[in-house]
Amino acid sequence: MNQPPRVALIIETSVIYGRRILSGIARYLRSHHRWSVFVEQHELGTRPPSWLSSGKWDGILSRPTDPELARLFKKMRVPVVDLNDLYSNLGFPWVGSDHFGIGRLGANHLLGRSFQHLAFCGFSGELWAEQRRDGFRSEAEARGIPVSVYESRWRGPNVPRWDREIDEIADWLKGLPQPLAVMMESRKPPLGVVRGGGS
Repeated sequence: MNQPPRVALIIETSVIYGRRILSGIARYLRSHHRWSVFVEQHELGTRPPSWLSSGKWDGILSRPTDPELARLFKKMRVPVVDLNDLYSNLGFPWVGSDHFGIGRLGANHLLGRSFQHLAFCGFSGELWAEQRRDGFRSEAEARGIPVSVYESRWRGPNVPRWDREIDEIADWLKGLPQPLAVMMESRKPPLGVVRGGGS
């Protein structure tokens, strides 16, 4: 009898985004194939478990893929699907959201309601948020509408306190022309697009 493929799921269980990915994988397994799945509960940003590099895997699905982890995966010579939203072009097939398209869609929605003053409130240093900002700005400016932008740090030592950040955002909004429509980012984007890749 053939053994099912051994697949490591390096996906956080601490936030809804990761849990939804795991739920989608579970739905796929119920309707398509049988895998022997290895997953460990952890939070976003936690380094992969020690058992990852010592196991013999038929595949890995990885959310925290970064350049260092990408190098490890290449040394392991195992098929990997990259699910990260912080780094681009790590040399693996990638599944994620079309953030530029999400930004364009947001601008189209607001422009379709005849707003002439647009703003974008997002995060600096986050690839997904910057791509959304760029898509939003691209669509609006192609129609002659300038975009005001407010960005804050999402992680690291310079993340502002939330109560101060609220006051800063309020002051920024008060200084913009009215009526105003704002695309405001939340902490985690949805999943949606597949891009091929390889080393």
